[in-house]
This record gives sequence, C-alpha cells and structure tokens, in this order.
Amino acid sequence: LYGLRDLIGEDSLNSALLEFKNAYAFKSKPPFAGSNDLYRYLQKHTPDSLKYYLTDTWQKITLYDNKVGDELIDPAGKKNQYKVTFKVDVAKVYIDDKGNHVLAKQMNDYIDIGIFGADSKNKEGRWQVNPLYLKKYKLSYGTHTITAIVKGKPVRVGIDPYNKLIDRN
Repeated sequence: LYGLRDLIGEDSLNSALLEFKNAYAFKSKPPFAGSNDLYRYLQKHTPDSLKYYLTDTWQKITLYDNKVGDELIDPAGKKNQYKVTFKVDVAKVYIDDKGNHVLAKQMNDYIDIGIFGADSKNKEGRWQVNPLYLKKYKLSYGTHTITAIVKGKPVRVGIDPYNKLIDRN
C-alpha cells in the first residue's frame, strides 16, 4: 500500500479506503468484506497507466532484480555540485503456479532512483539518511545509464532505495 500511495497519491488512496470502509464497516450480516472487495475499490481509484502495479502486487507473485553499477562522480563546476553517472540493470519476474520464474521483458515500471550523501545523526542521536536526489523513472527491462547533478557530496546510489518493490534477494 505504501508503493501504491506513492504512485496514485495519498488523497486517491484515502478515497478508496474511505469508500471501502463506508461500504463494509459495522456490517452485521453477510456479505462481509474480503481482499477482493478492497482490490475493487483500489482499482477504481488507480489510473489505467498504473494498474500494472495493482496487478503485480495483488494478483501475481512479482519479484524485481534491480542493480546499480559503474558509478562515476565528478565535480560539476559549481561549488559543492557533483555530476553522478551510473548504470542500473532492471529486471522483473513473475512466479507462475508451478514455481517457474517468467521474465517480464515487456515491463515499463516506475522505479525510484536515489543519490545519497553521508548519513548523519539528528538532535536525538538517531542516524538519518540524507537524500540528495530522488526521482521516479519509467524503466523498461535491461540496462540504463542515468546522469544527475546533485548539490552535496554523494556517497551512494540506489535503485528502489526505500524498498517499495519486492526484491528477489
């Protein structure tokens, strides 16, 4: 649901959940709500361009195999700005009813790309992550080269850095 909220927006997700609640809350007689009923309300509030995500997360067993490699960090000319270039390998598989992995070569999914500065401690002494860049890319199967200019010294790059997708590992 966090991933869906990120794609369709909090207001759309809240509207779907409110409609579902209003239809089924405090019912004393059947039919009672099930996951298919919730799915129907979520589907109603999800644009056609993002319904692939609902299908992948509710109707299929979907795993991603995304990797980052070949990072290159160069000063960008201005003070404290860096040009970060890196490659991402993107893959998605479905697990069929026999346990076989079926490669989804036709994928075209929205996936977050993040570039992060060094972690630091906040006032309470807890470690905090410092994102310098976070953007959603529509990525197909295969290898892609991404370049971004960031303010602040980058120390790591991540694909789906907040783990909204289920990774094979």
